[in-house]
This record gives sequence, structure tokens and C-alpha cells, in this order.
Amino acid sequence: MTVDFSLLSVGQLADRSGVSSATIRRWCSAGKLSETLRTVGNHRHFSSSSCSHLRKPKERRDIS
Repeated sequence: MTVDFSLLSVGQLADRSGVSSATIRRWCSAGKLSETLRTVGNHRHFSSSSCSHLRKPKERRDIS
């Protein structure tokens, strides 16, 4: 099993999960998602492995 430790920005995570950047930020504020790293410039970064539960809406529909 390979573990991916690359970091994603808010925009990159939004693209991968099929939601807007504002939604990612809102989920962080609500405690539904936590960032892996916050830079000195206050930018959020997320590990791709910790956010693997987020999938694009089409993939979520296919599972149910």
C-alpha cells in the first residue's frame, strides 16, 4: 500500500471533489474538514490521503 503525502490547496481540493472553494472553506469552519497545514500567509493545505473520502458528485451517486 502506497501512502500519498502530497498537499493540496483549497482550489485543488475543490476541483478534485467537485465543489467550490467556498464550500471547502465552509466545511473547515464547521469542523467537517480539517486542514493538514496552515501557512504563514494563512493558506490552508490538505493532505490528499486525509481527504480521500471526498469524491466528485457523480462518483457519490454511483455508489448509492
